[in-house]
Amino acid sequence: MNRKKAIRNIVLLGGGAAAVLAGWKSYNIFKKPSFSSLEEHQLLIDELAELIIPETTTPGAGKAGVGRFISLMIRECT
Repeated sequence: MNRKKAIRNIVLLGGGAAAVLAGWKSYNIFKKPSFSSLEEHQLLIDELAELIIPETTTPGAGKAGVGRFISLMIRECT
């Protein structure tokens, strides 16, 4: 194999690899996210909401259902 063919093959291989990686990145950006772990972390979401909006003379986030609302908004708005 001469030098011209070797350089051409290296350039073609590099370009092909770059095209595959670019396609993979765009696939990962535009795919629909998985919310399977959202239900597993619902207790954590409820506790965080309660920390932000604690119960005082008015009901806190737990009684108002803010944690479930956060999960609903994450599912519906993404």
